[in-house]
Amino acid sequence: MNTTTATSLNYARSLTRVGLTTLILLSIPMLGNQLSSDVHWTLLDFAVMGSLLFVFGSVVTVAINLTPARLRLPFATAVTFAFVYLWAELAVGLFFNIGS
Repeated sequence: MNTTTATSLNYARSLTRVGLTTLILLSIPMLGNQLSSDVHWTLLDFAVMGSLLFVFGSVVTVAINLTPARLRLPFATAVTFAFVYLWAELAVGLFFNIGS
Protein backbone atom coordinates (compact mmCIF):
# COMPACT_ATOMS: atom_id res chain seq x y z
CA MET A 1 0.00 0.00 0.00
CA ASN A 2 1.47 3.35 -0.94
CA THR A 3 1.40 6.40 1.32
CA THR A 4 -1.37 8.13 -0.64
CA THR A 5 -3.70 5.18 -0.12
CA ALA A 6 -2.76 4.94 3.56
CA THR A 7 -3.39 8.65 4.06
CA SER A 8 -6.75 8.40 2.28
CA LEU A 9 -7.75 5.49 4.51
CA ASN A 10 -6.74 7.42 7.62
CA TYR A 11 -8.84 10.42 6.54
CA ALA A 12 -11.76 8.14 5.70
CA ARG A 13 -11.56 6.50 9.13
CA SER A 14 -11.27 9.88 10.81
CA LEU A 15 -14.30 11.25 8.95
CA THR A 16 -16.23 8.09 9.82
CA ARG A 17 -15.41 8.66 13.50
CA VAL A 18 -16.47 12.30 13.21
CA GLY A 19 -19.74 11.27 11.57
CA LEU A 20 -20.50 8.64 14.21
CA THR A 21 -19.67 11.06 17.01
CA THR A 22 -21.98 13.63 15.42
CA LEU A 23 -24.82 11.11 15.30
CA ILE A 24 -24.24 10.08 18.91
CA LEU A 25 -24.25 13.70 20.08
CA LEU A 26 -27.42 14.43 18.08
CA SER A 27 -29.14 11.48 19.74
CA ILE A 28 -29.13 13.41 23.04
CA PRO A 29 -31.57 16.14 21.93
CA MET A 30 -33.51 13.53 19.96
CA LEU A 31 -34.11 11.61 23.19
CA GLY A 32 -34.97 14.90 24.87
CA ASN A 33 -37.60 15.53 22.19
CA GLN A 34 -39.11 12.11 22.82
CA LEU A 35 -39.04 12.15 26.63
CA SER A 36 -39.75 15.76 27.56
CA SER A 37 -41.98 18.56 26.40
CA ASP A 38 -39.27 21.09 27.31
CA VAL A 39 -37.06 20.22 24.32
CA HIS A 40 -38.37 21.58 20.99
CA TRP A 41 -35.93 20.73 18.19
CA THR A 42 -37.11 20.82 14.59
CA LEU A 43 -35.55 19.11 11.60
CA LEU A 44 -33.77 22.38 10.81
CA ASP A 45 -32.23 22.44 14.31
CA PHE A 46 -30.88 18.92 13.83
CA ALA A 47 -29.54 19.76 10.36
CA VAL A 48 -27.79 22.94 11.52
CA MET A 49 -26.28 21.37 14.63
CA GLY A 50 -25.28 18.24 12.73
CA SER A 51 -23.53 20.36 10.11
CA LEU A 52 -21.85 22.46 12.78
CA LEU A 53 -20.60 19.41 14.69
CA PHE A 54 -19.42 17.61 11.56
CA VAL A 55 -17.55 20.63 10.19
CA PHE A 56 -15.99 21.34 13.59
CA GLY A 57 -14.87 17.72 13.97
CA SER A 58 -13.53 17.60 10.42
CA VAL A 59 -11.55 20.83 10.80
CA VAL A 60 -10.01 19.62 14.05
CA THR A 61 -9.16 16.24 12.49
CA VAL A 62 -7.48 17.83 9.48
CA ALA A 63 -5.68 20.32 11.71
CA ILE A 64 -4.29 17.56 13.89
CA ASN A 65 -2.93 15.79 10.83
CA LEU A 66 -1.54 18.83 9.01
CA THR A 67 -0.27 21.29 11.62
CA PRO A 68 3.02 21.01 13.47
CA ALA A 69 2.77 19.81 17.07
CA ARG A 70 3.49 23.24 18.56
CA LEU A 71 0.54 24.81 16.69
CA ARG A 72 -2.08 22.13 17.40
CA LEU A 73 -3.23 23.41 20.78
CA PRO A 74 -3.59 27.08 19.73
CA PHE A 75 -5.40 26.07 16.54
CA ALA A 76 -7.72 23.66 18.35
CA THR A 77 -8.43 26.34 20.96
CA ALA A 78 -9.30 28.92 18.31
CA VAL A 79 -11.56 26.49 16.46
CA THR A 80 -13.25 25.50 19.74
CA PHE A 81 -13.91 29.13 20.65
CA ALA A 82 -15.34 29.73 17.16
CA PHE A 83 -17.60 26.67 17.55
CA VAL A 84 -18.85 27.72 20.99
CA TYR A 85 -19.47 31.31 19.82
CA LEU A 86 -21.38 30.18 16.73
CA TRP A 87 -23.39 27.67 18.76
CA ALA A 88 -24.31 30.29 21.38
CA GLU A 89 -25.11 32.87 18.70
CA LEU A 90 -27.43 30.46 16.91
CA ALA A 91 -29.03 29.35 20.18
CA VAL A 92 -29.76 32.68 21.86
CA GLY A 93 -28.37 35.47 19.69
CA LEU A 94 -25.64 36.83 21.96
CA PHE A 95 -24.62 39.75 19.77
CA PHE A 96 -26.46 39.74 16.46
CA ASN A 97 -29.67 37.80 17.16
CA ILE A 98 -29.05 35.37 14.30
CA GLY A 99 -30.66 32.26 15.73
CA SER A 100 -33.55 33.44 17.82
